[in-house]
Amino acid sequence: MDLFRYGETVKLRSWHGLYLTAAEDGKSVTQEKDVKQRSVWTVEFVEHGGRSAIRLKSSSRGSYLAASNEPFLLGWTGRKVLLTPQDRRPDSSVVWFPLRSDRKVALETPYGRSLRANFSLPPWSSSVTHDQPQLGFSRDWILWDVEVVDPADPTTPLLSPDDSTIETSVHPSHGSSSSSSDGSRPQPTPRERTVAYSVVDNLNEKDVCVSEIQFKGKSLEELTAALRAAAAAPDAVICSRHPTNGKLYPLRLRLAPGDQKVEVVLVRASPTG
Repeated sequence: MDLFRYGETVKLRSWHGLYLTAAEDGKSVTQEKDVKQRSVWTVEFVEHGGRSAIRLKSSSRGSYLAASNEPFLLGWTGRKVLLTPQDRRPDSSVVWFPLRSDRKVALETPYGRSLRANFSLPPWSSSVTHDQPQLGFSRDWILWDVEVVDPADPTTPLLSPDDSTIETSVHPSHGSSSSSSDGSRPQPTPRERTVAYSVVDNLNEKDVCVSEIQFKGKSLEELTAALRAAAAAPDAVICSRHPTNGKLYPLRLRLAPGDQKVEVVLVRASPTG
């Protein structure tokens, strides 16, 4: 759920590098390259069955992402994911439970089926269904990257994932997709970079008392630990400030490669004083 906490307007990027998109017919959804407004979704936070959940509303269509009972193809287990009619009241079909898997998320219906991005020959190509989680080569097709976008300019991602750094699975018992001793390419040694940071107590306070550390690492987890130690703020969240509207958004992605200086803001989860 925390991947959506500060992102009221988001894009969802599938395992195949395509965006969850409202189709032009206004009724179905598909995967496409970034097609601007039709790839943008407004997040609504709800409670369902005593659990925190979300609804995803198409910013271009005004309709909710819904898990239907209609089979995608006869004889197959996958069912269609559709857009609800605008005059229909939201029900359990538009409820999704975000399940975190490292820096990705799976979206599960109240009935244990997951939003799945298909990738194959027609009619499966670029389709989106909901299905029981699978094993085998398609097991990670239920994982999505969450990209926070500016509501005033939804076409510009504020946080964009690095394809080469997000390698994770909701099925750890079946092995990791990271490189190993099987001859895959080695990971480059990270270079030291300067990280400038300021500490605030809420999302509206302006940056004060800017400090710097020298950081030699590549993961967000390493940077989080280093900054929390340097600022004596063990529960702080790393954020970036949007250059145009000045709003703070949690940094959820790996640092860009190289040694370019980075500027961040630490937001204390618990105000001081």
